[in-house]
Amino acid sequence: MKLSVEFPSVSYREGQEAVARLARAIEQIGYDHIDMFDHVVMGFPIEGRAPGPYPAGMPILEALMTLSYIAAVTSRVTLGTEVLVLPQRQPTLVAKQVSTLDTLSGGRVRLGVGVGWQESEYEALGEDFHTRGARMDEAIAVLRACWGVATMLCRPIASGSRWAASAWRRIEATARRVVSASGIPPASQPSPSLPTRR
Repeated sequence: MKLSVEFPSVSYREGQEAVARLARAIEQIGYDHIDMFDHVVMGFPIEGRAPGPYPAGMPILEALMTLSYIAAVTSRVTLGTEVLVLPQRQPTLVAKQVSTLDTLSGGRVRLGVGVGWQESEYEALGEDFHTRGARMDEAIAVLRACWGVATMLCRPIASGSRWAASAWRRIEATARRVVSASGIPPASQPSPSLPTRR
């Protein structure tokens, strides 16, 4: 059995050293994992929008940036997201961020992804809440391509999505060109032909 601690964003209220001190203490006690939850913003209750389960002004540190800071002050615990709301992020950038963090932390990253539940957060980021499931599937495929997984299926899943129209035309070239920060080269096997969008 391995034990994980969900790292509290509120620890920063006592200063950046408090974040480092808590991370080191979690590792020294013997826990196996440190996880961060992901929210970019919390929706304020307005007319037509019910209050959420958390205060709208709740201070939340950005997950990947916080894990990078924690990586610099620890050496053993794995670092994870529980979970990163992937459909509201640009997946090629996420692939680069996560592979960079994994490299600089000595291979300690575990990436958990999900679709999220807060429509107002998607609105604030200019993303479509109602297509998040299909875009999640696409984003996972983009991550796999960037990280060199040869078994990915190169086809758009959500017809008309913003990634289907642009990223998918370039994904094969990107997969061949990208060498992730972790040193894993892109897959050498050719991927299936991309469909032509009209």
